[in-house]
Amino acid sequence: MNQKNSFASIVDQLLRLVLSCGILVHQIGPQLAYGSVAPVTRTEREYFSEHASLPPLPDITGNVAGTIGGELAVTPLGAATYSVPLSVPPGVGSIAPNLSLVYDSSTGRGPFGEGWNLAGLSSISRCDANYQRDGYYDPADFDENDRFCLDGEALMVTKGAYGGDTSEYQTEIDSIHRIVSYGGTTGSPLTFIVYSKEGLIKRYEATRKLPGHNYALAWYLSRVDDRSGNYMTIAYDTVTDNGEIRVREIAYTGNTRAGTAPFAAVRFHWYDDPHPRIAPYLAGSLVAERGLIGKIEMVVDGATARQYNLVYAALEAPASPHLVSLQECGATTNDCLPATQFTWGAIHEKRGFHYVNTLGDFGSNHGYTTGSSAPIVTGDWNGDGLTDVGRWYGSRFRMYITLPGGAFQLYTEINFGTGGSDFNRYPF
Repeated sequence: MNQKNSFASIVDQLLRLVLSCGILVHQIGPQLAYGSVAPVTRTEREYFSEHASLPPLPDITGNVAGTIGGELAVTPLGAATYSVPLSVPPGVGSIAPNLSLVYDSSTGRGPFGEGWNLAGLSSISRCDANYQRDGYYDPADFDENDRFCLDGEALMVTKGAYGGDTSEYQTEIDSIHRIVSYGGTTGSPLTFIVYSKEGLIKRYEATRKLPGHNYALAWYLSRVDDRSGNYMTIAYDTVTDNGEIRVREIAYTGNTRAGTAPFAAVRFHWYDDPHPRIAPYLAGSLVAERGLIGKIEMVVDGATARQYNLVYAALEAPASPHLVSLQECGATTNDCLPATQFTWGAIHEKRGFHYVNTLGDFGSNHGYTTGSSAPIVTGDWNGDGLTDVGRWYGSRFRMYITLPGGAFQLYTEINFGTGGSDFNRYPF
């Protein structure tokens, strides 16, 4: 009898819990409220604050129980990748940042050290023209022949002059987006507006310019609006001596119709990498990127809701920053998940260059004196892991393999016949 009463009591408690959960769902999401339930009484700010921080579930070490999620993968080209999604407080409608830290073994230094970059931000950049798509070959060199790429996808003009005011484009593989360029001069617009198939309006500004020049190097996403008036803005800082662009803040939950400003934001805290590196130049201008992100902060109504703290170590000579620790915390560093540690394999000293051999048929006797008319093509022709080279030789394309000692040996050549020496026709 006692067992029956006890069982009935448990069932009664479970039913009460289910009913209370059902009412809670109605209260949190009014769009799901079917039936007679009380109207929502909590403000959006209260909901965001409650659902932005980590739950207080300390383990025996004092940290919050759990780990930072991540996903390991291998690209079709064999590069190792690792993605860490960032937990961002929810937005309004479809307007909210979707960010992650991504490691790719085939890339160089990013804002999180060697191999690491921030995914989730968008940009339009200059890219090469090619014969198949554009009818000619021309490298991106800041003139009217440059093409534009949206996140790596080439833009095809559908109305007006390429790079002109109010000209319209679509992506080469049509994404059903309408892209319009505005202002500036032909070949260097001030702004791009992207009208997406989801109803979003994305604005790209000529954020990055080469120091000492007026033409834009890239257009960064600066604002996103939806049809309901919700919006998100992205702010950047520019380092004056090298033109480096650093994302400072992503502010969202604003609404133009209601006249409300954003109360949620993601803030990025940068510092200068103290380790010197070889400084790259582009078109005669310094374009080195020296910044590192030390902390990513999620803010709701001016208060910290969540933060990611990053620790770096210099592991190469010359010193190069490598991410060694990533820790997710709540409002303070007293409620943190255990830090995710990254251990790097043996890093060999970078090798220099020395003269080994000369390929005589690449010289002026055959008309190949500039890289723009017949640039060297690299690859691995025989699959031995060494970088091989190739270049045009009259109407033929000659392929050389690299021997273990560093010398070159003719591997094969392909005869393209009449017109084969026209690099615009066969750009590879």
